[in-house]
Amino acid sequence: MLVRMKIQIGGYRNGEPWPAIGDPIDVPDHEAESLIANGYAEATNAESAAIDEPAVADEPVAESAAIDEPAVADEPVKPTKRGK
Repeated sequence: MLVRMKIQIGGYRNGEPWPAIGDPIDVPDHEAESLIANGYAEATNAESAAIDEPAVADEPVAESAAIDEPAVADEPVKPTKRGK
């Protein structure tokens, strides 16, 4: 299913960087449904617009809302030392 990204996701998907905001990506149906349900992407055509989305109150969404992105494992996290 083809979806259009609404946010920038850090890291890689299948060895390729995630597309930029507004760019389309073709993903399996179950993954597209998850991306749409979480607000990361939107449907790009009439077929995918038929996905049952949960009802949401009519509130404007702030464009600059902070979104927690998954951590990218560039470097291993070093544990903090305890004791002496």
